[in-house]
Amino acid sequence: MESSIGRGRVARSGEGFESAVAYAVAEKTTNQALVVVKGTAIAKAKSIADLKPYKLGVQLGTTSYDFIKDNIQPSKQPGVFDANDAAVQSLKNKKIDGLVVDLPAAFFVTAVQVPSDSELPHFG
Repeated sequence: MESSIGRGRVARSGEGFESAVAYAVAEKTTNQALVVVKGTAIAKAKSIADLKPYKLGVQLGTTSYDFIKDNIQPSKQPGVFDANDAAVQSLKNKKIDGLVVDLPAAFFVTAVQVPSDSELPHFG
């Protein structure tokens, strides 16, 4: 199995586990985003440190999960879901305070799944 990872693309030959690993490495560069319900306390967060006391949700086995554990390091265990749809529903039902997803997924969540009640806080 040979793999080469370029900016935004993966070239691979062969079959099996190595292909999945090469793809995951390429995905690691995707920016992470936080989706929250408008008007909630977490929507006022100004930094990553401000997110520590909140219950965050994430899809299991994603770069977003790694981002929560490695960077945010919240005081509460994150809500872990098998699929983003379940995580979005939990956000709508206020079982979690915020949902961490890759930036492209965040645009979809805020535009389609929870368009009038969600927002993407900006940090910086």
